[in-house]
Amino acid sequence: MAEAAIGWLELYRASLYAYEIPGGAGWRRFALDGAEPAGVGASVTLITAWNPQSEERSTEWNEAANRRLAAELAAARVRFTRACGSSLPGTHPGWREEGFALHGLSRAEALRWGRHCGQRALVWLESGGAGLLFCADGVLHPCGLRALPEGPGPRLRPARDSDSAGIIALIAAVYDEYPGNVLDVETEERGLLAPATAFEGFWVLEQDGRVAGCIAAVTRQPGRRIELKKCYLEPGLRGQGWGRRLIGRVEDYARAQGCAEIELWSDTRFTAGHRAYEGLGWRRTGAVRELHDLSRSVEWHFLKRSE
Repeated sequence: MAEAAIGWLELYRASLYAYEIPGGAGWRRFALDGAEPAGVGASVTLITAWNPQSEERSTEWNEAANRRLAAELAAARVRFTRACGSSLPGTHPGWREEGFALHGLSRAEALRWGRHCGQRALVWLESGGAGLLFCADGVLHPCGLRALPEGPGPRLRPARDSDSAGIIALIAAVYDEYPGNVLDVETEERGLLAPATAFEGFWVLEQDGRVAGCIAAVTRQPGRRIELKKCYLEPGLRGQGWGRRLIGRVEDYARAQGCAEIELWSDTRFTAGHRAYEGLGWRRTGAVRELHDLSRSVEWHFLKRSE
C-alpha cells in the first residue's frame, strides 16, 4: 500500500463515527480501531458530500452539497438516515462532518455514490465485517469496530447559524415519518439556512454534538402573543420530558416578552404532537389553514395562555 494511503487509513481509523439507526432506535457510535464485528444485517455505508477529495470547503458550501446529496438519494429511493464523522474526544484540533448512512446498498452501489461525491473513502459495514472502502481503486481495508458510549445528556442552548445543517437534517428525518411531507429548504424554508439570524428566538437540544431537537419563537402581537414554531425532536428522546422542556423554553420567552398568549399551527398529520400539546394545556381553536406548499399541508391552530 502506498505511504499516502497508509496515512489516510490511520487517520480514518482514529476517528469517531455515528449514524442514526432506522426506526427511531437511537444512534450507534464507534471507532474503527477495535476488534468488534460490524453487527449489522443489511449493509450500512457512511458518506458525506463535505470536503471532496479532503479539500476543505466553506461550511456554506458543504451544507449546500449535503442538501443536494440528500435530494439525490431521495430521488433514487435510497434508504438513508443521518450520520456524522468527527475527531475522537480529546483530539485537538477537532473536526466534524455531517453526512448520511445509506442502508442496504451493494458495494458497487456504495462506490458509485462515493465517487459521485468526490470522496476519498467510505465507512462500510456488512454482516461479514467492516472496513474502509477507498473510492479510487474500490479496495476495502478491513477494520474492527470499537463501540463508543453516548456523550453527556442533551443540552438546551440558543441556536447558531452554523446549526443549520443539523436542524435541517432533524426536520427532514421527522418529515420522513409522515409520508407526503416534503422539506423544501431552498424555496419554502430558507430561514433554516441561517436560523439564529432569521428567527427572533431559536433553540436547539444538542446531544453528543448533534442537533436532537429544536424549537423557535416569533412575536405576532407585541405584548400579547408569541407563535411557537419548528418544534421537532428525535424519536429516541420522545416520552422523556424533552419536548416539554423545549416548549417550556418558548413559554419562558413569552413571559419575558410580556405576552400572555402562545399560538402554533401544526400539520394535521402530526397527530402524536397534537396529543402532546393538548396534554400540556394547549387547545385547538377550530381555525384551519391550507399552505398550498409541496407537502399540501393543512394545519390546525392551537392556543395556550402563558401562566
